[in-house]
Amino acid sequence: MKNIAIYIAKILFVVILPLVVIPSAIYFLVDHYDTITASQYSFLLLISALTVLNAALYGNVFGGPKYKPSINVKLVPATGVLIAYDDKTLTLFIPFLMMEISFK
Repeated sequence: MKNIAIYIAKILFVVILPLVVIPSAIYFLVDHYDTITASQYSFLLLISALTVLNAALYGNVFGGPKYKPSINVKLVPATGVLIAYDDKTLTLFIPFLMMEISFK
């Protein structure tokens, strides 16, 4: 039963949610390009980016093939944006969050 719940959650968060949110955002941006405000545009881009990040994190948490990168997430008391790459490790700093993505 637990494996079925994990499988359903993985399919929902890793496959279905990005396949629904990103085309919907693109459709809204293309269909309403003349009436969309900057805040709406920013909101749609943020939601799309968070959906992709969510899919990557859930895909890593729920396991799977070993060729995927390992992702470590830490809360840090810092603000700002930084992207760094060093020896097969990508480090992303966004406000209050540090992500280390290690490629094998």
